[in-house]
Amino acid sequence: MIGSLALVLVVAGGIVLSVGAFRYVRSIELASLHTTINNRAKERAELVQTTVLRSMEVLNSVGSLFRTQGNVSRQRFRMFVNDALTGHPELQALGWTPRVWHEQRAELEEAARKDGYSNFSFTEIGASGEIEREADRDEYFPIYYLELDGKNRAAIGFDLNSNPVRRDALRLARDTAMPAATAPMRLIQESSDQLGFVVYEALYAKTSNDLNSRRANLVGYASAVFRFGDLLGPAMESLALEGLDVQILDEAAARPIIFASHSIAPAAINSSINGHAPVEIAGRRWTLILHPDTAFLAAQSTNQAVTILVGGLLLTALLAGFLYTGLRQMSEIERRVVDRTGELSREVAERKRAEEAARIAESKFRSIVENSVEGIFQTSSVGNYLSANRALARIYGYESPDQLIDAVANIAGQLYVDPSRRDAFIRQIQQSGEVSNFESQIYRKDGSVIWISENARVVRDSKGQVQYYEGTVVDITERKLAEQALRRGRDELEQRVEERTSELARSNEALQIEIAERTRAEETAASANRAKSEFLANMSHEIRTPMNAILGYAQLLRRDSTLRPAQSDAIKTILASGRHLIELIDDILDISKIEAGHTELNVTEVDLHGLLRDVAGMFRQKCEQRSLPFKIEGVGPEPLIVSGDDRKLRQVLINLMGNAVKFTDAGFVVLGLTCEGHDRYRFEVRDTGTGIPASALKGIFDPFQQASNSAGRGGTGLGLAIAKRHVNLMGGQLVCESQPGEGSRFHFTIHMQAVANRVQSNSIESEFEPGFVQLAKGTHVSAIVVDDIRENRVLLADMLGAVGCDVRACESGETAIEAIIQARPNIAFIDIMMPGIDGKETARRIIDACGRENICLVATSASALSHEQRSYQAAGFDDVIAKPLRCERVYLSISTLLGVRFEHAQRPETPESAQDCSLPANLRSRLREAAEICNITDLKRIVAEIEWLGPATKRLAEQLRGCVHRYDLPAISRLAAEIGESPAEEDERSVATA
Repeated sequence: MIGSLALVLVVAGGIVLSVGAFRYVRSIELASLHTTINNRAKERAELVQTTVLRSMEVLNSVGSLFRTQGNVSRQRFRMFVNDALTGHPELQALGWTPRVWHEQRAELEEAARKDGYSNFSFTEIGASGEIEREADRDEYFPIYYLELDGKNRAAIGFDLNSNPVRRDALRLARDTAMPAATAPMRLIQESSDQLGFVVYEALYAKTSNDLNSRRANLVGYASAVFRFGDLLGPAMESLALEGLDVQILDEAAARPIIFASHSIAPAAINSSINGHAPVEIAGRRWTLILHPDTAFLAAQSTNQAVTILVGGLLLTALLAGFLYTGLRQMSEIERRVVDRTGELSREVAERKRAEEAARIAESKFRSIVENSVEGIFQTSSVGNYLSANRALARIYGYESPDQLIDAVANIAGQLYVDPSRRDAFIRQIQQSGEVSNFESQIYRKDGSVIWISENARVVRDSKGQVQYYEGTVVDITERKLAEQALRRGRDELEQRVEERTSELARSNEALQIEIAERTRAEETAASANRAKSEFLANMSHEIRTPMNAILGYAQLLRRDSTLRPAQSDAIKTILASGRHLIELIDDILDISKIEAGHTELNVTEVDLHGLLRDVAGMFRQKCEQRSLPFKIEGVGPEPLIVSGDDRKLRQVLINLMGNAVKFTDAGFVVLGLTCEGHDRYRFEVRDTGTGIPASALKGIFDPFQQASNSAGRGGTGLGLAIAKRHVNLMGGQLVCESQPGEGSRFHFTIHMQAVANRVQSNSIESEFEPGFVQLAKGTHVSAIVVDDIRENRVLLADMLGAVGCDVRACESGETAIEAIIQARPNIAFIDIMMPGIDGKETARRIIDACGRENICLVATSASALSHEQRSYQAAGFDDVIAKPLRCERVYLSISTLLGVRFEHAQRPETPESAQDCSLPANLRSRLREAAEICNITDLKRIVAEIEWLGPATKRLAEQLRGCVHRYDLPAISRLAAEIGESPAEEDERSVATA
């Protein structure tokens, strides 16, 4: 019974010791394996961080470009980033996102369309998940530049602020002034579900450490776009060949798994041993996890634990067999002690053989320990080796463990390069009972230095006293050298970054110099342009001032019914010539206003058919005089009402028609209109004139440019320049097609929205035509005229007095204020440019003194710029009349502001029609012949003779003179046919008949 118990105890003890040794060695192997996988994870994490760090250098250079140059063109941005994108395959794109306020949106969208993005607009992801045009917001952050353009074009215009993931990164970058990465997301330009992320760097108009100042001075973001596949695939592809599956997690994101290689079947993954390493990317923290498969574990395993387990079990089995055999023999001896004494010698021999087998088993166990690839040791607490295996001796450069034990009596002083490491080893192992991955530098026997990693535990007796330390040693010199090489590479990269930063600083300095030079050049050009504009405005003012008196008194004289017809014609010539001079001045000012950016459209309702008929009527007689067939195409009898700028469109057509008639000696002239649908209208002027040489076509629309064949034909060279700019302002493009000797063709197409209502005439001549006009009976109007120039003051007073107004004239703003306060007139005409108190200040004081509703104020000014006239209305004036003053315009202002009516005075009675008049046959014949051959000189002479015949023919003479003035020769022929014979001729014809 006792023997059986001993056998059970031996077997149980052997198994327990074998399993314990197996678990202990296995734990050391697993710890070493875990260290290896963690080191691999750290290496890959550092590789990813290094790659992103290189890309951050490029992102910083993009930010530096915008900080130094301010407004960077799309072409300049493309050239700047193309080389960087070629050298950094991990980058999907580089971009620029400006901060855009709502009022800047339309201007920025139009600028992008001019850059080649015809459908550009601010976009967002709608409720359906599709990209759509963005709704109005106070503030936008659109992707404005994004290169490479081809594969990323779908993302251009997307408002980053409309997406929560991107908005969070934008705000973090803005508030910290550091690059900030987004959470993993699907990129706008990706059609598949592949994840990526974007790093933003904020740019400020003025740098500051204050958070509120940063938010106020934000101007935009430079961005770098990454796809996880492009960034992480190359860095992780070799791990699959080694049997390591890779996962990268962002636990703060909605989708935590941002990358997974999936190269290993899930059944082959050992999830109990994983390698972890953090990855810091622009403010976000990822975790890189490596999962080893069975093949990797088999490649890394040394099978020492299995060998120890097998050896221990084998030794236990041998001991158990020995004991079992011994017990049986002892039992047999006891039972046969008497009769089997002779067999005792054989029993003893058998026992010796069992002992020999046990020694052999122990030897095998020691062999396993000795042949381990890892160093195994036992050391005392005082610092000397108690035991060691061959692997440890080999690591330290000794030939045998005994040589190592004899040579090293003081581990701290002889082995450790830093003797304090032994103290750290002892402190750590006494505190926790073990050490893991304890790395140190060690002197080998030959004096060389290596790196080792120790795993050890403390062995205590039953009283808790330290008996010795035991553990394993691994040579990690190669890994340390690799880490040092990696650090050197990182240091070299940082050095290159510093060098590149220095180069960028030098480039920025050169750019700043260039920007300063360009700024000076632009300021010089702007100063010259301002000087030119001031000169033109002053010239216009100086010319308009005397022309005001000339044309004003000419208008008053024209209203005089006592003038002879010749005098009336002379007055008309003065008015026509003066107005032509004003039109020339307006042409020059149009160029100035266009260049100054002050030209704008005055949209009203326009009858296109009526407009073309009016323009045709202006040139029809000239064409008939020169025997040129004239056609008007596309114009019907019904009105065609659209919204447009009547004055500018009329001026363009008159310029084109004037040139066509001027340069056409034979052939024909055509004015055409075509509706192209969708409210688009095409205007065309064709002729068969001299044509334009190819050398002159390029500059035909430049100001003051005339072709060589235009000599002697008149003109200022401004007509086509103004026409082209007016067409551009209306949204069209004026095109010229011409061949020398074959004629020219000018055409343009503009958008004009159709309206249903008929056009209301804007012509003031229709109501206040020259003649006997005066205030209606019972109407009283009191007016004050304020002008520092006597001629202008008296002229306007005469215009008002001629129609029955009570007028008082003042020569300064001060006297006008006193007179208005005392007299309380209905209306005041105030010149703007006066010494002392100018017109604006005078108006302000009058309104303060009399109230806004008690008097109407009209500004008179020689300025022809519409934006200045609007400023006068903003100052309190009810109306603005430009000089030279026109009677009709002055009377229209009174009628509109005061609501009074004008009426025509009774004209002298004249015959109602030509049938009531009679002329001598010779005079009638000459009249018909002169009309048929278009002899204007003879017609004027004949009309004068008719007027001298007496009062009976005066009305007929006025009708004929009007026709001659309008070049209406068919009307003259009709009148000549209606005129009857003189009484004397009738009597003679009666006698002859009798």
